[in-house]
Amino acid sequence: MKAPSEAQLRRAEKELRKLGKGAQRAIGGEVYLRLDGDGNRRFHYRGAGGLPGGTVGSWQEAAELRARIKEQARISVGDPATQTVLGIRGWTLERYADEAYWPEAGLILDVITRRDYARVMEKDLLPIAGQLTLAELEEQPLAIDRIKQKIVKHKTYPVSHRRAGEFPVAAADAILKVGSAILEHARVRGVVRRNPFHGIIRFKRERSRGGHSGSHRRVRPTEVMHPRTLAEVGVGMRADSAAKLIERRVVPFLIATGLRPQDICAARWSWFRDAKGWLRHITADEAVKDVGGHLLLGQPKTGRRVLYLFDAIAELLELVWQAQGEPDLDALVFSNCDGGLLDWGNWRDDVWYPALERAGLAATRATSAPGAFDPYLLRHIGATTMLHARRHHGKGNYSSQEVARQFGHSAQTLHSVYADIPEKMHGIAGLTIDKIIRRAWRQVWGPMPGDADYEENLLTTAEASVLTGIRVNALGGRLRRGTLPGERRGSRYLVSEFNLVWHGLIGPEERVRSKG
Repeated sequence: MKAPSEAQLRRAEKELRKLGKGAQRAIGGEVYLRLDGDGNRRFHYRGAGGLPGGTVGSWQEAAELRARIKEQARISVGDPATQTVLGIRGWTLERYADEAYWPEAGLILDVITRRDYARVMEKDLLPIAGQLTLAELEEQPLAIDRIKQKIVKHKTYPVSHRRAGEFPVAAADAILKVGSAILEHARVRGVVRRNPFHGIIRFKRERSRGGHSGSHRRVRPTEVMHPRTLAEVGVGMRADSAAKLIERRVVPFLIATGLRPQDICAARWSWFRDAKGWLRHITADEAVKDVGGHLLLGQPKTGRRVLYLFDAIAELLELVWQAQGEPDLDALVFSNCDGGLLDWGNWRDDVWYPALERAGLAATRATSAPGAFDPYLLRHIGATTMLHARRHHGKGNYSSQEVARQFGHSAQTLHSVYADIPEKMHGIAGLTIDKIIRRAWRQVWGPMPGDADYEENLLTTAEASVLTGIRVNALGGRLRRGTLPGERRGSRYLVSEFNLVWHGLIGPEERVRSKG
């Protein structure tokens, strides 16, 4: 098949720009042209025989992958001379996965998906359902229900775990997804007449009022926290260096800006700035994937995205940039202790939940404690704020398409999820995003060093000891080691009241603040 000419591609691209989001045009070789969120060409090829399709950057690559999938789909299961459909129906799921599905799918799936599927099969799916035959899975009406019950028992965190009693729905749904892929492979080859995993209700999905399943639940007004919460969590955060401390306190604001946690873990300074300074937009083109305990860089959940970089967020990132010593643009913004990729699960357990307890937002560090919540929910603050805020440049509000693009949604999903949120909630309507963020930060931390109204209030170690309850000698030790910033005048150390607050030694409410 001859590749389409540039003139053909331009004509197809012109048609697509007149159509809505998600439209595509056939351009030959069973390949379809699409445009991504930035208007760039993407080439989609469909799956076949239970093997998934995909989207790539060139027609040639898409056509080759489509041809390879079709070739694999034509391959029969087993040796036709010795295997019959009836005999294969008696195979266990484990045998079919090993001998029929994996040799073919393993050649087509990308490396991250391949490793992820292999891990789910080995650790979850096959120990739970591997000894059921394909015939049993198809013919027994309650087979999948029993598998789901076993998944709940298998995946729920035990009493000894800090997340005791919690059930990881995303990980559970991954088991059903892999099981469905294997049975779809068998269905296409005529081994089973139907895929028993199709049409079941996933753990993370709820039925809508119309009776159709959907993965996006409508958010209730009580679930949308005040923007001030973004800064309040930071009061409970601790770190062994000034750079790590400010890094951790900026993360909630980035989540509320529209970046997903996995995007944040992959973020490099080049996303936010160039050699001349801060950019107007964030370019998120990578995300960290946890595949069998190995952290890998891959595509973001909804592909490459371009988001607004608000001035107030750039100001917070400037604090991180300076604290890190103005690193190279290729450096990770957030890294682990060894400078490698940050594990979001570890960050959430080791930083987030203890911070909620210290800040007084949660009763204990347990994930199920009263007041505790997953940091991902901060996206609700950002989405609802942007829906009702005034544009940061120009007049009027942001359009639904702009907000949806910022948070990686479709406009339809945005309206479905946030339909019940009132416009005047938390008094943000009519304010710009920058003003809302700056006000939230200031309400918690007050004037910062460098602000026009900041007033330095220096204390001796004896005075600081009275405020903090920490012995004078212990405070002196921190000042000498540099873990608590201060200055030495003669024979004594002085520490600012702001630094006592910033390092968690006294609460922000105890600080003498300037009004404003």
